[in-house]
Formats: sequence, structure tokens, C-alpha cells
Amino acid sequence: MSNDGVEFVKAKLLADGWQWKIYDDGSGHLENAEGKSYFSFDYVTQEYVDLNRKWRFMSYYPDSTPMDMFMAEMEMDIVKSGIAEYSNAFQRIIDLQNRLYHFDRYSFSPSFRDYMNVYNHIDEMYSVLLEYEKAAKIENELDLSMVNKLGEFYSNYAICNLLTDSHIGILIDAVEIERDWGQDVPAKVYNIYELICLEQGENEAPTMQM
Repeated sequence: MSNDGVEFVKAKLLADGWQWKIYDDGSGHLENAEGKSYFSFDYVTQEYVDLNRKWRFMSYYPDSTPMDMFMAEMEMDIVKSGIAEYSNAFQRIIDLQNRLYHFDRYSFSPSFRDYMNVYNHIDEMYSVLLEYEKAAKIENELDLSMVNKLGEFYSNYAICNLLTDSHIGILIDAVEIERDWGQDVPAKVYNIYELICLEQGENEAPTMQM
């Protein structure tokens, strides 16, 4: 809602009571239910005050950082700092991802950028992860379209660590077969194949970790 040049926007990733207060001149801040403010910012100059009260530039300075990306990053920082908790809707995404993610498989690590689309598509992201959780239980079968669905929300690096060992094997076989027959391989699938090869060594054939 807005009032007298001020817009209040609910913090989508944080528990109830957190909101952004945004003025019509492009400045604003995040505040909790008691009105304490964090991350005062000037979107015009692409600057904000971090949790150590130091002025910093936004992620894509001197280019403009998308406002929802800035909001998502700051809200995650609030939780990581122990100041607040995630909303129930976002916490269930975190919990589901942590059940699926293979943190020790490759050196790839998830980052806040793997969550950027979720800021406006929380329900859609949860549905895709839930769909893949069901698919992950079927070891010897993978619909490669699932890779593209995950790609709507996750980086190629993150997808490498979301796929099961069995599904990685299926993906590798599919790419090798299509290449042997001179067929085009979907870009998303091939990019993930290349990352797996890169991680395991430029001259080594990709192998599954047991």
C-alpha cells in the first residue's frame, strides 16, 4: 500500500511484520514490526547501508540492480545474521532444497542468486522442487524436461548438485548418444554435462559418485 509518497511492501522472504518502506524519491529501508530500520538505501545512486552501518554499492553498480534482487539479497542477509527468520513459505523451500542438495558432490555451492526468481514466484519454485523430489525417488528414469524446469530457478551449477547420481548418469548417457548420432542436445542439458566434465577433469570421462 502507499500513502503520501510512501509505499509499504511486505518482505516476501521474512516472517510476518517485516516490510520495506520506499519513498517516491527512490530512497527507503527495511523495517521490522517494531519499526526498527535496516539497509537504508538510495536506489537512484545505487547505494545502501549494510549491517555494519557502512555505505556500499548495490550488486550491479554502476548498472542498476533490479529492485527485487536487492530486496531478496538483503532479506537473506537479515536471516543469516540471526536478526529474523524466513517466512513459512520460503523456509519450506529451503528445507526441501536441503533434502535434495548434494553439498559434498562438487565444489559448486548454492548462493542467493539461485533464489532470485523465487522472490516473485515462491509457489512455482516450491512446486518444481516438490516435483523433482518425487522424480528423485525413481532411480533409473529422468524426463530431461525436468532439467529445464529446475533451470527456471537454479543456476547450472546448482542443478549439478540437485540431480541424483542416477539422473546424472542418465543425462550423461543421453548427451553421449545424441552426440554420437549427430543430434542437437538441449542447451541446458549440454551445459550441465560440460560442468560435470569440467569438475571431474578436462580429459576424464564423467563418472558418478557412489
